[in-house]
Amino acid sequence: MTVYVTDDEPGRLPAPPPPRTPGPEAGADEGGRGPVLVDGLAARWGTTAYGARLPHSKTVWFTLAASGR
Repeated sequence: MTVYVTDDEPGRLPAPPPPRTPGPEAGADEGGRGPVLVDGLAARWGTTAYGARLPHSKTVWFTLAASGR
């Protein structure tokens, strides 16, 4: 199954998260957890910006692996 989420505020496109070593400050960040969750759960994921040089929207998509049911 592939899921697509689109919004009208392109901002920065999400990128794969850098490797992190949990430490005492882990969990203190207020944002940026989305790409970490998607990267950990999805078989594949990516982004697309629409509007050429001045993007007006973006889509983040991810594919979940078949469950084998």
